Amino acid sequence: MIRGRRVAASLLGAAALAGCYAQVPAPLDGAGPAPAGDVHVVLSPQGTSSLVTSLGPRATALEGRVVNRADSSITMIVRSVARSTGTQEDWPGDQLTLPLSAVQTMRVRKLSVGRTVAFSGIAAVAAFLIGNSLRGQSGSGGVRGGEPQQGK
Repeated sequence: MIRGRRVAASLLGAAALAGCYAQVPAPLDGAGPAPAGDVHVVLSPQGTSSLVTSLGPRATALEGRVVNRADSSITMIVRSVARSTGTQEDWPGDQLTLPLSAVQTMRVRKLSVGRTVAFSGIAAVAAFLIGNSLRGQSGSGGVRGGEPQQGK
């Protein structure tokens, strides 16, 4: 019974720490994502053409982490590249500087507090219900608590 509670508490804690994330639009001006932020960048048609030597043909979007932000460019560590053919390629973490003119849209990954709280609440209720159902099954099959019944 105690082991079941510990497992349920561990799962609840892991779920709360993982959190729920959302991708929200990031402005392309000076208020854009700060370094260390995870981003999804959709390239403009001009960006696809101008970055062909760095990214290869038909690159349409990038996933990665911002390492530097300037007025007219963003430097990121690229983790994956999406192509117009529908394929997505993992990248080894190459650093790439993109002129902001090559970016059509940018989205940043942020913790969604509301979703995380809601999910944690649902997980807590589920853990409580599972714990109660396991407690009901852990009996020995006899009369619970007190003295054994005497014959009548």
